[in-house]
Amino acid sequence: MEDQVPEFIKKMFPNGPPPHLKEKYPNGPPPEIIEMLKKSVGNQGSEAPKEAPNEKQQAPPEIPEFIKKMFPNGPPPHLKEKYPNGPPPEIIEMLKKNVGNQGSEAPKEAPKEAPKEQQQAPTANSAAPSADIIPPFMTPEMLMEMMKLGISPPKGEIKGEELEKIEKIMKGMRDDKYSYKYTGNYPDNDGYFGMFGGIMEEKLTASNRAAFTNCLIETIGLLKNYIPTDEFRNDLRKIRRDFQGRPTPIYECTRIQELIKKKNNGKCGRIFLKREDLNHTGAHKINHCMAEALMAKKLGKTCLCCGTGAGQHGLAVATAAAHFGLDCKVFMGSIDVAKEHPNVSKMKVLGAEVIPVDFGGKSLKEANDASIKYFGEHPEETFQCIGSVVAVHPWPLLVREFQRCIGDEAREQLFDQTGRLPNHVVACLGGGSNSIGTFSAFLDNKDIKLYPVEPLGRGTKFGDHASCLLYGHRGSLHGTYSYVLQDENGEYKSHSIASGLCYPCVGPEHAFLKEITRTIPSGANDHEALEAFFLLSKAEGIIPALESSHGFVQAVKLAKQYPDDIILCNISGRGDKDVDYVMENYPQYADIKVDEFDLLKC
Repeated sequence: MEDQVPEFIKKMFPNGPPPHLKEKYPNGPPPEIIEMLKKSVGNQGSEAPKEAPNEKQQAPPEIPEFIKKMFPNGPPPHLKEKYPNGPPPEIIEMLKKNVGNQGSEAPKEAPKEAPKEQQQAPTANSAAPSADIIPPFMTPEMLMEMMKLGISPPKGEIKGEELEKIEKIMKGMRDDKYSYKYTGNYPDNDGYFGMFGGIMEEKLTASNRAAFTNCLIETIGLLKNYIPTDEFRNDLRKIRRDFQGRPTPIYECTRIQELIKKKNNGKCGRIFLKREDLNHTGAHKINHCMAEALMAKKLGKTCLCCGTGAGQHGLAVATAAAHFGLDCKVFMGSIDVAKEHPNVSKMKVLGAEVIPVDFGGKSLKEANDASIKYFGEHPEETFQCIGSVVAVHPWPLLVREFQRCIGDEAREQLFDQTGRLPNHVVACLGGGSNSIGTFSAFLDNKDIKLYPVEPLGRGTKFGDHASCLLYGHRGSLHGTYSYVLQDENGEYKSHSIASGLCYPCVGPEHAFLKEITRTIPSGANDHEALEAFFLLSKAEGIIPALESSHGFVQAVKLAKQYPDDIILCNISGRGDKDVDYVMENYPQYADIKVDEFDLLKC
C-alpha cells in the first residue's frame, strides 16, 4: 500500500511515519486524513500541494527569526536534546502554519497576549499536519506556551512500542524490588507513572476544552516557576504552623493493644496513629487546599470551586477561600448533602455556596463533573481545586507533594519515639491523597510494606463497592488514565458507607504502585468500618471519620498477625461529620461492648 501514499505526505515523514501512526493506519492514511492534510499544509483546492522549492536537506538548517523570538533565552533542555542541530524543516513548517501564517513566509509577531475570549480551539481542518504534535483542542498559542515551559502536549493513552517498553521496565521493578530508586523518578516530565496518568485530552471536559487546557498551562507554569520559590514555601510553612496546627502528633493505641492481647494469647503489634484528624477543619484535606489557594491568589483568581464527597475537601476549600478573601462554590452530590449535613452547615457559615448535584449517582463523581463544568464556563475568575491525586497532570504530582508532610512528619516522629521505622504503613484509599501523602516518605524503604485500604462496601458486585485496585480495570476518568470501575456500557458506579471513598477511579500513582507490587492493596467492608469506628471511639476516645475507619481495620488485622511489628496508620480525618448519620442508621453498633467487637477476634 506504500505506493498509494501521496508524495507530499511522504515528504512530511522522510523517515517513515511515527510508530503510533503506523499502528493506527497500517495500510496508510485513509482518504479523510489525506484531505485534512492537504488543507493543513496550505492548499485549499482538491489537488495535492505543490512541492516546495528544491531545498535539499542542509545540516544544520538555519533557525528562522520567529522561532528565536519564541525562545529568547534559547530552547528548553528537552528540545535541545531532541534537536541538537536545530528544528528540522517539518517542525519549522508546522510552527509557521500554527502561528497563523498559511503562506510560505515566517509569521508576523503576534501580540503579547491575545484576549482569552478571542482564543478558540481550531477546527479539524486547521489542525497541523503532524496530528501527534498538536491535539485538536489546543490553540497554537497554547502549544508555544507549553513548549516554553519544557513540557510536551497531551498524548493520551500510551500504546504500541512505547507501552511494551514501559511494561518491560515495570516487570524489572517487580522482579527486583530492591534495585530501583522510586522517589524523584515518578512521574516523568509528561506526568506519567509508567503508562498511568498523563493528560487524556479527549476526557478533559465537554464544556470548554480550550479553557481547561489554558488552566493546565497556568498550573504547570506555577509548578515550575512559583512553587519551588522561597516565597511560596515560606508562606505555606507559616500557614501550616500558625493556621493549620502542624505538625500533627502520632499516638500509640495502648488500650486497643491490650484488648487484642487478651484474645491473642498476649500477643499484639504496636499500632501508632498519625493524627491528621487534629488538623484545622478536621482532616488532611487542608494540607493541599491552602497551597491551592496560594496558587489561585498568585494567578489573580477571585473564586475557588470544587467537588466534594464527605465534605472535608469542600470544608477545607471554603476555609481557604475565607482565609484569603475569595469567593467559593462547592458542588456536592445530593445524597452526600443529606448524609454529611454538619459539614454542609460549616461550609455555609464560612461563606461558601453549596450547590447540590442531582444527576447520575448524586455522589462524588457527579460533584466533580459539575465542578469541572462550572470551571469550564468561568475560567477567567475561577480556580478549580482538585481534591485528590486524580485528574490530569500535574494534579497527581502537586497534591502528592502538598500531602507528603504526613509521611515525612510521621517517619521522624515514630523514629524519635521508638528508635525504628514501621514495618507496615496503612491508609484508606479513595482517590488516594491521604494514602500517597503517608506512603511517600517510605517508598524507597522496600522492606516496609504499604497497604492502601479500599472500601469493599456491601459486596463484590459492580456498584456495591468502590475498590478500584481490587476489582477495577484500566481506563480513564476526569482526564487521567488509571484503574476505574466502569461497566461494558461505559457507566461508572461505586458504593461505600464513607462518602469520601465513593469514587470510581483511583489516582494513577496508586495504579502504578500496584502494578509494580510496591503496595499491597487490601479492603474493608461497611460492617468492618463501622466496628472500627466504634472500637477506636470507645477504646481510645478518638472518633475517626468513616473513611479513616477503613484503614484502621487493616491496622488491627496486622497487629494480630505480626505481634513483633510496628504498624503506622493514618487517621485522615475525624468523625464528627459522621456521628449523626451512623447513630440514625446503625444504632446497634453503639450497644456493642468495647471488648466484643468481631474485629478483635483472632
